Amino acid sequence: MSPRVMVLGLGNVLNCDDGLGFYAIRDLAREGWPADVGFIHRTEFEWSPLFFQGCQGLVLLDAVAHGNEPGTVYVYGHDELQRRRDCLRSPWILDAIAFSSVFGEELSTEFVGMEPGSRECRIRLTPAVSSWYPEFLQAARGRIDNLLNRAGSPAWAESAQAGIPHPVR
Repeated sequence: MSPRVMVLGLGNVLNCDDGLGFYAIRDLAREGWPADVGFIHRTEFEWSPLFFQGCQGLVLLDAVAHGNEPGTVYVYGHDELQRRRDCLRSPWILDAIAFSSVFGEELSTEFVGMEPGSRECRIRLTPAVSSWYPEFLQAARGRIDNLLNRAGSPAWAESAQAGIPHPVR
């Protein structure tokens, strides 16, 4: 079964806060989401609309520089993300998403970003970003939940009825 909701972490873990998307998918994937939620890092992604085949929702996670305080969290829905495509360091991802509609319905997309403190060559998040990281994960969980509810995820609904705990909100 292909995931109904894909969570795609963007960025480079070798460049300090730029690795935010990688850390987030690593941590979120450990939380016991239903099988119809997939987690993938950009290094596993090929520019191919077939990658999204069967998906109904996509959550993009990345560091994004708007010039605000490091740790500022940004959440954009599908329409706002299209208007702010210049904020993405990989705007081609939106072209792949748009092209995926050739194979079915338009892929609903959400974005969660955080203002980086540094993108220098280091394998750690800066203290400023680390202190706001739990809020970033909370925003990402909310976007995943939102897309699961929209997709009518049977696994999510069944586990809720059975009393199986979901990730901590």
